Formats: sequence, structure tokens, C-alpha cells
Amino acid sequence: MTLEQATIQANQLNTIIADYIGTFNYKVNALWSSQYEKNYETVLIPTKYNANFEAGDFSIQLAFQRVSIKTLLSEYTTADSWVTVFDIEVTKDTELNNYLNEE
Repeated sequence: MTLEQATIQANQLNTIIADYIGTFNYKVNALWSSQYEKNYETVLIPTKYNANFEAGDFSIQLAFQRVSIKTLLSEYTTADSWVTVFDIEVTKDTELNNYLNEE
């Protein structure tokens, strides 16, 4: 997807989940193909991490995507429980845990 397409998709998805935008939201993330062509995808993250996501480099944003995928594949029943599972998955991801929980 192009940056423009991914941005449109993120905006559309955020409109669909408008009731939960204070809990989680979609962001745009860059990925490179095996031919080193830049593509874009959307990633669901807890809203409380928006600034961390934006400030993170490519590797950190990829870590957010990695944790988001694991969270989406886990059991959760509500928006708040999804965030709780995300936070649990963060502790299992060394890179993202070190970034979000610096001492």
C-alpha cells in the first residue's frame, strides 16, 4: 500500500472504532519488501502509546506492529482487555519493553 492509501485506511478504521479512539487507534507503519521497496500498513496500538509510536524509529514501530499482531491473536473481550493483553505482550518483547519501560 502507498502512504496515501494506508493513511486513508487508518482514517477509515479510526472512524469505525470512534467509540474506542481513547483506548486504541490505528497508525500507519512503514515496511520494506524483499526488494527493499517501501510499503505501508496500518497497525492498531493503544492510544496511550501514540507519542511513543510517533517518536520511535523504524525498529520500534515494527516492534509495535509485532506486539499488536500477537495481541490480536490473543484472547480479549473488550477494548480495555485488549490494551491489558497488549501491555502483557510488551513485557515479552525485549525491544519494545526496553523502549516503553526505560528506567
